[in-house]
Amino acid sequence: MKLNLSELYFFSQSLFTRYLVMHRVLFCLFFLVFACGPSKKAQQASNSSNSQPVALPTLLDTTTHARQPTYHASVTMDFELIHTRLELNIDWDNTQVLGLATLTCRPKFYPQNVLILDAKGMLIHEVTTNDKGLNYEYDGNKLKVFLDKSYLKSDSLVLSVKYTAQPDKRPAGGSQAIAGDRGLYFINPLGDIKGKMPQIWTQGETESNSVWFPTIDAPNQKTSQDLFITVDRKFATLSNGVLVKSTVLPENKRTDHWQQKLPHAPYLTMLGVGEFVVVKNEWQRSNGSIIPVHYYVEPDWKNEAQKIFGNTAEMLTYFSKIIGFEYPWDKYHQIVVRDFVSGAMENTGAVVFSDMLYSTEGDLIDQNWDDIIAHELSHHWFGDLVTCESWSNLPMNESFATYFEVLWDAYKNGQDRADYHLNSDRQTYFKAVQNNTPHHNLIWFDYNDKEAMFDSHSYSKGACVLHMLRKTIGDAAFFEGIQHYINKHQYSTVEAHDLRLSFEAVTGMDLNWFFNQWFFAKGHPVLDIQHRVTPDSLHIYVAQKQDLNNFPLYRLPTNISVWDKNGLLTYPMLIENERDTFKFVLRDSLLNYLVDPDHALLAEFAYAKPDSFLIHQFNNARHFLSLKNALSVLAKKEPIKYADLILSGLEDAFFDVQLEAIDQCNRIKKTHQKEITEALMNLAKQDENPQVRLSALGFLFENFPNTEGLKASCVDMLNTDLSNKCKAKALYILGELDQQIGLSYCLKFENDKSSTLLEAVCEFYASYGTGSNFGFFKTIMQGGYLKGQERMMAMVCLGQFLARNKTSELRSSSFDLLKDFHNKGGYEQRVYLYVLDQLLIQMNQELQTINEEIVAYETAKDFVWAQRLEQEKKALVELIAKYSGR
Repeated sequence: MKLNLSELYFFSQSLFTRYLVMHRVLFCLFFLVFACGPSKKAQQASNSSNSQPVALPTLLDTTTHARQPTYHASVTMDFELIHTRLELNIDWDNTQVLGLATLTCRPKFYPQNVLILDAKGMLIHEVTTNDKGLNYEYDGNKLKVFLDKSYLKSDSLVLSVKYTAQPDKRPAGGSQAIAGDRGLYFINPLGDIKGKMPQIWTQGETESNSVWFPTIDAPNQKTSQDLFITVDRKFATLSNGVLVKSTVLPENKRTDHWQQKLPHAPYLTMLGVGEFVVVKNEWQRSNGSIIPVHYYVEPDWKNEAQKIFGNTAEMLTYFSKIIGFEYPWDKYHQIVVRDFVSGAMENTGAVVFSDMLYSTEGDLIDQNWDDIIAHELSHHWFGDLVTCESWSNLPMNESFATYFEVLWDAYKNGQDRADYHLNSDRQTYFKAVQNNTPHHNLIWFDYNDKEAMFDSHSYSKGACVLHMLRKTIGDAAFFEGIQHYINKHQYSTVEAHDLRLSFEAVTGMDLNWFFNQWFFAKGHPVLDIQHRVTPDSLHIYVAQKQDLNNFPLYRLPTNISVWDKNGLLTYPMLIENERDTFKFVLRDSLLNYLVDPDHALLAEFAYAKPDSFLIHQFNNARHFLSLKNALSVLAKKEPIKYADLILSGLEDAFFDVQLEAIDQCNRIKKTHQKEITEALMNLAKQDENPQVRLSALGFLFENFPNTEGLKASCVDMLNTDLSNKCKAKALYILGELDQQIGLSYCLKFENDKSSTLLEAVCEFYASYGTGSNFGFFKTIMQGGYLKGQERMMAMVCLGQFLARNKTSELRSSSFDLLKDFHNKGGYEQRVYLYVLDQLLIQMNQELQTINEEIVAYETAKDFVWAQRLEQEKKALVELIAKYSGR
């Protein structure tokens, strides 16, 4: 699974701060009222005349202690799933699934006369085996079936459950990582939301598939499956495996039979239904067999599908090669759905993506979706073929998928891009723990909620850990170890020790030390590095500064690069003590040194280096991060002195160094305006990277808005730049420089499919639009091409638009437009409440002003104007009542 972390972070950190504060206050009140006294039952017991004191054993300590963390072991396998057969009919009107599930299973080892299934929120109609009814108990979550005999491990049990799944009647759940746990989702089932295609999709991870079919919903189960789905003929369907047969039925119906012969975990079972267009591609295995590779998209996006997913076949070839195990499944289809509860999900051979992937060609220039596509594809080995046996071992799935994004970047875009990607993962983890996300073991057995496993540890930190393992044992051993691991554990489940044992089998090394500190301990090293130079030697002093009461003392194999006047030498070094001292021979005067020059270690570094070393580092180091760090330190120290270095950074070969240099231009803008404006105007027009063009233009506007040719550059960018983000930035700047030109481009972009451009139009109208532009908001809020974060931002922009355009008609119409979001829950409901509250604040302020003006006119005996204001007041009071009623 790939999480859409940027959206989660944005909304949790900005728009809802005031609501989070309010919720904390309410929680505190709740705590004071309910937690500061005995419970009702306790009071009743203590006040009862019949109550007698109970003698406690002397060894019982009655003082309050912290609760012992729960150890989340793998689920005990009383029964082993073998095959799942599902026969499903969809009731769109009532958002229900009428189902018959037939499960084939057998006892794992011990004799069993009871089978317990996960079946959440269903109506259970009948349970049978061999056409014989069975007794059962059902509590709304677990279906306890009393079997007709005691089954041995050599027996096979075929059990059928006739049921109705009611996902929409299940209370909304979910987590910050996965925003829903209803398992199966009806999207616009009655077709009453304009611009949103009715559809059904499922999301099983972690344990939500048991909302729409009975199963043993645990990651250490494996089952093959047959799925029969009856739908209207107009619908396309998608599930795991291959489409064996489509049977035409009366009343314009059809039954599709999807068959998954190879076993996978129940949470990977998938169903998709809708009027999707199927864009067909294929991939050829090394033996010449053809694997279908299809893309399911809405009709409006048919022409973009190949551009969005076009590298999939090449990824299949590349991953099959480096893993040493050819893609094992019988197809690879990808579907884009509306209102998905996360970023994407790796259902076997039927991957689901959120609608953020819908992109025009201009959007894809700014951001293609190779990372998320590579992530989900690599899961078909790490997660689908070899599955974590418990959620505590989730990094066995997610860390690999995240690291394989880096590997794809290196293959497709070069080592610098891969280094940048890995550093982004490193920073994601660092920022999470710096923002009070608790440190925990990578393999985390005592989490509070299994959903908490989907965090920056399992993803970002885990990818960095795998990279360090690769650097520790070498590329050849790393990839051979992966091949050993995948081949040995194919179609089975694993824990972290299985991975260790595979690498040990290949290398002959004992790797417990590595796994103990990185997989089974928390935190990361904090390294303070000092140096001393003697006539013929460099002395390096490394101290591990992390809190050793909570974090391990690390063993860190790495390298050091040493530059003297004779050139570069690289030496191995092993950091393993609280304080380590190293000595390296110098052939001539020392110019610079770098510990961990490849930036492979997941560690915080503190150096004490002279400026001359940092200048040398900027001019000679290979890794982009060494250049960026040197530039940043020198610019903060003495920006005027190092202005030439900052300006030279603008011309660096790697975009992230250029972006750092643009940021540092803030420090020299008063003394080097001419050089900066010339350089940035050139970058804005000609640099090949859209982020650099956008950043250069933005810097000029924010700091030198009167720069000659800036407006012309914006217009030129709107006309010729292929990047939609660059066009959006140019439109934003024109809002300040020439609103009429900006409005003309807004009208041009109103009908574009790019959410980037549509959001830019929303923001422009929020600041400069008039009542004539309300129709645009009405169109995009009722459906269309905006999705996810952009649609919620459009709601905020509408609120700003209404704050400027104060007519009662607009505000009344907008309330009806906004209220659709009230019942959606989650972030959409919070944005809705935010917008309404802001409008209420403003309208009440307007009401106060009107009241004051009425008093003034009445005092002046100007009753005509007072009467007119009374009418305006009446309309405003009605609006306030309407908005207050929510």
